[in-house]
Amino acid sequence: MPGIFAISDPHLPTQTQISKYGAPSDYFQQVSNHLEQINPDVLLIAGDLVWGSDISEIQAELDLLRELPGKLKFFIEGNHDIWVDRLSTSYSEAQQKMYERFSTSKFFYIGGRASIVSINSIKVGICGARGFAFDPYEKPIEDELLFRKNELESLDKSLFELKNIIKTEHTTINLCLMHYPPTVSVFKNHRIGDEEFIKHIYDTEIINKVIFGHVHIDEILRLYTKKEKIELYCATIDRNNYNAIKVFDI
Repeated sequence: MPGIFAISDPHLPTQTQISKYGAPSDYFQQVSNHLEQINPDVLLIAGDLVWGSDISEIQAELDLLRELPGKLKFFIEGNHDIWVDRLSTSYSEAQQKMYERFSTSKFFYIGGRASIVSINSIKVGICGARGFAFDPYEKPIEDELLFRKNELESLDKSLFELKNIIKTEHTTINLCLMHYPPTVSVFKNHRIGDEEFIKHIYDTEIINKVIFGHVHIDEILRLYTKKEKIELYCATIDRNNYNAIKVFDI
């Protein structure tokens, strides 16, 4: 069976990925072709969808993502999805506007909330939040501290919503979709970093797998990591030969 697959950081429009990261000129077509071959039951998109500051200017790019092969699609915003933050000066209002715009199975915004999908009698729980990562070499500024606080609250909201749902929905597996990796354990080299996001995920005791993106430095990145009982998958397309990665077999 096709199952659940994930991609991250398509960075549309394509010239952005081509010029900034040296992607091949047909990289998005490669992603689309791979998804066409597998036709996933669920496609997760872990952020950095479109580089743009105004949602009215990026509809064509969003439509390309919306029409990618996959019966159900869930996505989270990344640090380059400035159009999300520009929807409102208030974090909660911007998130609410995302719910109003993107709440169909064709393209479902999962930030700060949870959902259950049923595929061939198997129930899968999905929740998500963008997350955050401080620059390890710089002292955090006030805006960064506020951003982190908002993202931790968004993560908690999604985790506890899922925890309440699965009291009656009895899922087989539960996934958390993020943009930033929630732990520095995904890196091969030792580094100091914020572990609060993974701690919040642990504390709810419901998540089996975390899917993230954001990282483009392959020599220090583990594409797959297991930290205690939680599996972590990096879905960044340029680190996965412009293919979607399989997260779960249905």
